[in-house]
Amino acid sequence: MNILMLASKNESAVMMRNLLEEQGYHVQCASVLRPELASRSIPDLILAELTRDDYGLLLQIRDLRWDVPIMILSDELQAADRIFCIERGAVYFLSRHFEPGELLAYLAGIKSRRKGGSHTLRYGNTALDAESCQLACRGKHVRLSSREFHVMHILLQSKARIVPKQELLSRVWGSDSDAVENHVEVYIGFLRKKLQSIDSDLRICTARRLGYHLEINRT
Repeated sequence: MNILMLASKNESAVMMRNLLEEQGYHVQCASVLRPELASRSIPDLILAELTRDDYGLLLQIRDLRWDVPIMILSDELQAADRIFCIERGAVYFLSRHFEPGELLAYLAGIKSRRKGGSHTLRYGNTALDAESCQLACRGKHVRLSSREFHVMHILLQSKARIVPKQELLSRVWGSDSDAVENHVEVYIGFLRKKLQSIDSDLRICTARRLGYHLEINRT
């Protein structure tokens, strides 16, 4: 997948470029001021770091007639701003302080959709869609926050294997985060309620002093 990254600060562009290229993506960087100079070929995805002063960028992209998904990185957009962006081609939004796993999950979903495939994890009667960040069961759906999604994604990949709390802390919050085990417990509680709300047969079980694992409720 070819990604065009439009950023206002070179250091943030370098960080994201290194992250994506480590995962096998081809990344080209350009200034938010001149996206038309970035590439002679049409990218598969545009990753744009925006402030409220950069709205003209979306109009420039639209004028280039690039019919590709646009992902916005910004901490400044209110609901009306997001609507403005969606009307001009934006389909995904991330905080500038995004979790790497969240970005990579979105990209995997886009890549899978382009191939006509499905990037969905299933266990029991429940599915987790990486593209929409939704849990689904028997026609019911519930959307997850970014951290809820990441925790659930790890648990579904592990299934019956016990995932230590420290592993969840490191992979979801980051090794340099100030988060503690109580943060994990809070998000496990959120996920249990959401699984119950869609009549899932999955249970998040606690292995005392060890961590968490999934179990299918057969009753």
